[in-house]
Amino acid sequence: MKSDSKLYRFFLGERGTRGLPTVAILIVLVPFLVFGFFFNNKRENLAHNPVSTRVAIEDISSVGNSWSIYYHLNIDGISYKGSGRRLKGLTVGDTIGVMYQKDNPANNMTVYDYYDHSDDKWLIVIILLGAVLGVYRWSKVGKTNNTIEVPQDRNAKCQIYRTSKQYIFLTVYYSIASKPIYFLSHDCTDSEFEKTMLDCLETSVKRRYEDMKPSELIKAMKQQSWRQLNLNSTMCLVEYSSKEYLGDKLSIEVGKRRKDGQGFDWDSSRSQSFDMKKTDWQQTIETIRNILDPTINETD
Repeated sequence: MKSDSKLYRFFLGERGTRGLPTVAILIVLVPFLVFGFFFNNKRENLAHNPVSTRVAIEDISSVGNSWSIYYHLNIDGISYKGSGRRLKGLTVGDTIGVMYQKDNPANNMTVYDYYDHSDDKWLIVIILLGAVLGVYRWSKVGKTNNTIEVPQDRNAKCQIYRTSKQYIFLTVYYSIASKPIYFLSHDCTDSEFEKTMLDCLETSVKRRYEDMKPSELIKAMKQQSWRQLNLNSTMCLVEYSSKEYLGDKLSIEVGKRRKDGQGFDWDSSRSQSFDMKKTDWQQTIETIRNILDPTINETD
């Protein structure tokens, strides 16, 4: 199963995150559910043919704050083991009421366990809790941000470079690139790439532009010079727009390296546009990563 698939993230969590994955939730909930269903099934079978008797408590033990009693009952010369919760004041040697299934005396329990259904309430609570946690987690891992809140006079933009070491995401305000700058390794998952790109796009229309000189920007990008970056990277511009009559569009402009190494021109023949009401973000992420791949990206 791929680490960026929905099922993987649901059960094991997204790589690099510290959230509580579903496996951890199941480890906590499943024992309670199994015990609850087993105990209720045991009581239900006993209720079809119950017989009552009295026996002596033979032993008492505790696990933490939970105390249990142990006993034997003899039916037709055969001894059967039994156990139950210890009520306050009971000691070894005291007699207690026990219910057993007439055709299967091995199925037995104390009278107060038989008539006390408080555990049913806890079982229902645990089942509901598990269901709520499952639905909540599924909605989180399956959530696809198909809309970005964009002012009518703005388009959300980010510029992405792929160097030999990493991806660099620049926040673009109107037509000027600036901070914040995001970095991702080449082996990041599509989910990590998508989240970073969406954060960058939303920041471009929600945060105030921070004026930077080109020399300051290239330093913030952790690059030696613009010329070196231009000669040793691929680049594209991602633009997201949301218009009442045109719908939600994602456009990708592909950079074509100039022969003099002084920057990039736009290669209009390779530009792409997606209708985000009909397109899954996964498809756009794969397209962008392919565009930035130097083995696929054709440059002069």
